[in-house]
Amino acid sequence: MAEIITEAWILNSGYGNTEPGLLMREEMNLGVLLPDEVLIHPIYGCWEGNMHHAIMRDPVDICMQRKEDKIVLGNAGVVKVIDTGKNVKDLKPGDVCMLFCNAISDKYGYPEKILAYDAPNTYGLLSRQSKVSRHTLIPIPPHSGFSLKQWAAFSLRYVTAWANWKVALKCWQSQMGDVPVENEFVISWGGGVCLAELELAKNYGFNVAMITSLNERKESLEQAGIITVDRRGFPHLHYDQERYTNDEAYKKNYRTSEKLFLEKINEITGGAGAAIFIDNIGLSVYRATLKALSRQGVIATSGWKWGMELSHLRAIESINRHIHVHTHYAKHTEAIEAMEYALRNNWMPQVDVDYVYEWDEIPRLCSDYATGNLISYFPLYKINDE
Repeated sequence: MAEIITEAWILNSGYGNTEPGLLMREEMNLGVLLPDEVLIHPIYGCWEGNMHHAIMRDPVDICMQRKEDKIVLGNAGVVKVIDTGKNVKDLKPGDVCMLFCNAISDKYGYPEKILAYDAPNTYGLLSRQSKVSRHTLIPIPPHSGFSLKQWAAFSLRYVTAWANWKVALKCWQSQMGDVPVENEFVISWGGGVCLAELELAKNYGFNVAMITSLNERKESLEQAGIITVDRRGFPHLHYDQERYTNDEAYKKNYRTSEKLFLEKINEITGGAGAAIFIDNIGLSVYRATLKALSRQGVIATSGWKWGMELSHLRAIESINRHIHVHTHYAKHTEAIEAMEYALRNNWMPQVDVDYVYEWDEIPRLCSDYATGNLISYFPLYKINDE
């Protein structure tokens, strides 16, 4: 069988250099199609945080970790089947599928390594053609009522949200199951996963609020029935332990912003705090997030945008009976559950009017994500025509 050679945006190894990488447009040899693999024609992708981490080589040079000179990123989106390996009997050319990026799982099905990120010898969607293992494709139901752009945005962030929400909700109910949810609040920092979880929380009867700094996002969130908190009202709410210890001016400004933030949360929740707080940011807001939790509250995370290492006082968290939930993407059955729920409840990102980056604009998308120059929570890019 012939080797698959295709045009792609490549990330090269830093070979020990920790400076951020650059995506390079060049031909990539993907090797031959193996018996359990599927040759795919990527259509739309959604730019994800793990792609930014890989390019920034933060926290690791993912190429070196995989022991590969170059890799192809992109693990969220929709694709069309071109060909199948001899062992793949349930897909045929022309089928349209959602990418499911759980490449290597534990014995229970939960992901250990992610396709086109830390799973070795896997190829992503930043490629005119790509090849993936059969289990990483989930067929999109014909006539689903949703666009391929929507399924592309759904594929990673909404599936992640579903899996995280299931655990967070059950943890809260383990202590507070007899409390009416209509009096409780679920609050989140920004991001597409958080938005998807707030939509779920709202569907389950909770009051919901999201923190944002963009007027355009504020308007769309409020139209969706989500209370907004203006992030610009707390300009110094970015915690840095070293500066907090050694810089009195920084410490004063931080504490002022934190005080204003907690006053706003108390105003919204009637002084109760958040029953569930979704925090995929990390260190910079972790201290404030914990203070904003109610007793018996749950802090839920499935990501780490700014800071992986966290600390807290175990005694205080124990006294307040806080539960800390950490999840990472989803297992296959959870992805199916998420899709089925979406079809029944119209739970889907609204992206059809959003700007879609063309193939030639991938470097600009990379830059816009890095600088926060995005309006949409779901930055889409197009690889090939539908």
